[in-house]
Amino acid sequence: VSDGFGGSRTQSFTLAVEAVVLADDAPVIRSLPTNSIRAGEVYQYQVDAYDPNGDPVAITFETRPAGMTVHASGLISWRPDVLGD
Repeated sequence: VSDGFGGSRTQSFTLAVEAVVLADDAPVIRSLPTNSIRAGEVYQYQVDAYDPNGDPVAITFETRPAGMTVHASGLISWRPDVLGD
């Protein structure tokens, strides 16, 4: 630090910086799916999900039956072509 008139003072210090790891909580599904339909009907389930950290939520499947669609809104639609699918 300088006073502008030729006087100055120096102070040394150590600053420790630590990484902060924020928790990444898993998304939460609030809705319950319909687990049965009648033959020939279209199955529809609107997934209601949120992420506690405010991250965007995307509905995806590792595998799904042929013809099943998943809309970006979380609406799952499917018409089974065979009983027991």
